[in-house]
Amino acid sequence: MSTGLGAAMLRAPVAPGSRVLVVGAGGVGRAVLLGALTRGAVRTIAYDIDGAKARGAVELGLASDALDSPDELVEQVLELSDGRGVDYAYDAVGAPGTLELALHATRPGGEVVVIGHMREEVVARIDTRQLLRQKRVTGTFGGSITPHRHIPEFVEMHRSGRFDLSRLIDARYRLEEIGQGFEDLRRGRIGRGAIVF
Repeated sequence: MSTGLGAAMLRAPVAPGSRVLVVGAGGVGRAVLLGALTRGAVRTIAYDIDGAKARGAVELGLASDALDSPDELVEQVLELSDGRGVDYAYDAVGAPGTLELALHATRPGGEVVVIGHMREEVVARIDTRQLLRQKRVTGTFGGSITPHRHIPEFVEMHRSGRFDLSRLIDARYRLEEIGQGFEDLRRGRIGRGAIVF
């Protein structure tokens, strides 16, 4: 959770009134959405080629819109943002092509943050004309948090009601069901599970 929260609240802090796109609506992407909402985003768009994950982010109240077509993503984002593009795009996947999608969906002067990474080296293809539109591309590892400082801050924000971490959990398991929980996560059936004692 801290990686996504840190990306949207620390590495590239979402400005109030912003429009945000998250590429990848799994556990990290959903935490980015929560961080963006906490910072005052007015529109949050979840994109995932697994449409159920994107729709799940909407059902959890984390996203205003769910998109699942890579071929139509940029056009749909432009429609949802009055033709401008989003202010911030967070790539929680890091797969070939996702950075390019995020960059094209971002407005001139906007920012793209790469969070996700593959096990092997991924070479990104960037249309440098997009950079001439003063777009910024940056990356983060672990949400750029300092664990001993920021995790207690996130817990306190949850306790005080500033945000509700339970919105990130779409499945709960008893301890004896832990194997099923890992299997559901491995197969992509859930974004984030929790073990209830």
